[in-house]
Amino acid sequence: MFANCTSLSSAPELPATELSGIRNYFWMFAGCINLTDAPYLPATTLCGFCYTGMFANCSKLSSVSVNFTAWGDMNYWLSGVAANGIFTKPEALSEEYGQNRIPSGWLVQQFTTPEPEEPPPSEQV
Repeated sequence: MFANCTSLSSAPELPATELSGIRNYFWMFAGCINLTDAPYLPATTLCGFCYTGMFANCSKLSSVSVNFTAWGDMNYWLSGVAANGIFTKPEALSEEYGQNRIPSGWLVQQFTTPEPEEPPPSEQV
């Protein structure tokens, strides 16, 4: 969709929380050499190869934040990104590095899902 769009410096929101089928975001931003921050990826359920090549060769990309808790088939999804960056993930996602996982040299931050706020007590009559 946006592959090789060299003028793209910020990506649109990708609000899907469940990805079904296959290859939803397959090579979507590959080659976007001026993209610095990935959109937040809120999906908790991943489909086959849905993030394959998604940010491949986005050489300035240095920030990715995800919400999934298990690695899927994500071939080359962050290959060719900046040498240093920040990867933010849920506590439950294993910290794995390499071509198909978190780029080597990137700092990992964890976030926890905030607890839902308690509703205010109802007024008693």
